[in-house]
Amino acid sequence: MKGEAGKQRIVMMYIITSFLLLHIISFVELKIVKIHIVIKIAMVLISFLYITFLVGGKYKEYEKQAKQEKVINRNKKIYRSDKKRIEQSLLNSTGFLKEFQYVENEKRIYVTNDEKHKYLKRLEEVLSSYNVTLSTLEELVIYFVDTIEKVRESKEELERRIEVHIYQDHHVAEIVNEFYDKIRKYYYYLVEKSHMYVGEYQSAYLGLQGEERVSKELKLYDDILLTIPNTRFEVEGISVETDHFVLSPFGLFSIEVKNLGSSGKYSIIIEKDGRWLKKFPNGKTEIMENNITSQTYRHIALKQKLINGELKKRRKKDDLEFEEYLQIYPMIVIANDIVEIENYSDVPVLRVSNIYHHISKHSKHLSKDILNQVKDIIHSNTLAPKRYPMEDMEDYIISLKKELDRMKKPYDEMMSISLELLKNTEPIE
Repeated sequence: MKGEAGKQRIVMMYIITSFLLLHIISFVELKIVKIHIVIKIAMVLISFLYITFLVGGKYKEYEKQAKQEKVINRNKKIYRSDKKRIEQSLLNSTGFLKEFQYVENEKRIYVTNDEKHKYLKRLEEVLSSYNVTLSTLEELVIYFVDTIEKVRESKEELERRIEVHIYQDHHVAEIVNEFYDKIRKYYYYLVEKSHMYVGEYQSAYLGLQGEERVSKELKLYDDILLTIPNTRFEVEGISVETDHFVLSPFGLFSIEVKNLGSSGKYSIIIEKDGRWLKKFPNGKTEIMENNITSQTYRHIALKQKLINGELKKRRKKDDLEFEEYLQIYPMIVIANDIVEIENYSDVPVLRVSNIYHHISKHSKHLSKDILNQVKDIIHSNTLAPKRYPMEDMEDYIISLKKELDRMKKPYDEMMSISLELLKNTEPIE
């Protein structure tokens, strides 16, 4: 009741001032001189004006406080009339929220690059039933992230209106904060996975698209070129993969397919020393992470070692006369016609349409017998595609969505309590 008490103090000041002034006037008239009535009135008015000047601001403040106290009292009355139901609802809601836990995804699957693309495509279908995509995984929890701020704001406003810390009872505020922290952890985790999967899905899709385009081109020349796709060898403990092995009278060719720059956001520069750069429209360049040239020639060396080593064994066993060391010619094929290429190296970097032209430039020097030997060596040494670990998100997402759906009802109930109280009570001006 600070406001009313303040107003009463101001009234008492006027009364006391009037009493003192009258005594002073009486004393002066009795002991010194008679005071004219006009002067008496002026003295009273000046005193009152001075007091009004001193306490005027305070009076307004006390008056405002008095109004606020009336509003708070009305708000408290509304709260007390429904206190039991409110407390019980909050208790029930936070009981559910307290059960909610952040769970790490420990499930792993091992997939080939092709299987990864299929898996991500299937995951996209699962997400579509929740109106979410790989690029918007965080939407699964965004409702809670956004609305919990409203809960916090309403909590602060309610405490101003009724001067009761309703969220402190039964550790409600603590439980809400813990729930918020767990939801935020899910949010950041899903954002991270979203960025990663979008990149991997796009990369896998472009890679498969590029390899398919190269396969169609090579098939046009299947009367003279024998193509063996997707081979993997293990040479000296190193896994060596090849997108397309081409065996022909013109020689042996190892084709690596790259679908770089299909977005048109940059062009490609291959420097004399074989370094690959991205060049952007603003003139800036960026070194590509993987040294494509170095990796290509390292793999060529290992493939040559394997094939010639096997041929040497067969020559000894079957007394073959062929003693030429077989070279494997590298080809890096850019599987789109969008990206611009500046190649200053001697590394053969080609478009799809140039594949046969490049092959046929070599002179015919390999017999069918040798080609059959090489084909047999490749088939007998080819291993299954390498599998790579990745998180299995499908069951994890389904489980998380079920848990979030279970939390939504008590969470909304807690929110509705706050909003209902805000609606029924008056703001403090």
